[in-house]
This record gives sequence, structure tokens and C-alpha cells, in this order.
Amino acid sequence: MKRKLSAPARSSIVARAKKYPRVQNTIPYLYQVLRGFRRSRFLRKRCWDSRSFPADLASSASTDVMPEDGATSMADYALHMKMVGFLHGLYPKVHISLHAGELAPAWSRPKAAGCHIRLAVEEAHAERIGHGVRVMHEDRPYELLKEKWPRNT
Repeated sequence: MKRKLSAPARSSIVARAKKYPRVQNTIPYLYQVLRGFRRSRFLRKRCWDSRSFPADLASSASTDVMPEDGATSMADYALHMKMVGFLHGLYPKVHISLHAGELAPAWSRPKAAGCHIRLAVEEAHAERIGHGVRVMHEDRPYELLKEKWPRNT
């Protein structure tokens, strides 16, 4: 059952539209997948999100959330990036925004430093890297930055 707007409400909306004709609101959608999921569930959720991604929304993206240095995140990070890269080949219109290199060196295990940003850019084809504070702790950081900046990642 649809509710009808009252006459004053309708006129208020119309008045605002006339007052600000060039204002366009975009509502970004960010599909989130938990890094702590089991491998099969991670892939299933990524597939579901990629298939249901609205192609007409340029402001939508897919991302992974949960601490980067969690046990599952650390153990499966490279595999997760390969999964995201594989799905990018199947669904190239899906924008990929990944959190990588988000922990300061003092706050995480040394093993966490090595290659997370590089894997996100090279394997998963990330268009945006959230945080990236550990970029100088990556393997070959200057080479990564030269590759990353021209792509506006």
C-alpha cells in the first residue's frame, strides 16, 4: 500500500527541487565481506556481491573488512586477493576498494608488513586502497608507488 504525500509536503519537495536544480545526491554502496569468514563463505559472499552489483551505480564498490592482522586474515590474505582478482575477471564493472597496509608497524606482527598492498593492487586489481600507511614497509615500495600513482589508486 503506497502512502501519498500531503499537499504541503509535495509543494515543499517541489520548491526545494526548483531552488537547487543542479544538486544531485549520490548514495554510495559499499558491499562488505568479512575477512574472518571461512574460505568457502568468503568466496560465496564475494560471488553474491559481484552478481548483485548494480552496474549503473558508479559510486558502488566491494571491500573487505575486519582487522588485517587477524588470524584468518593473515593466513588467507593472498588467497583472498586471488579470489577477488578472479571475480574481477568475471565481473569487471565491480569497483574494488580494499583496506590494506592499515596497521602501523608498532601495532602488528612483522609478518603483516611484507606485501599486502602489493597483493591488493596487483592480484585483486584494487582501484582504491584504504589506509595504506605501511606502503614504505612493503617489498620494493618505490616500485609499488610508481605503479600505483599513475593508476590513481
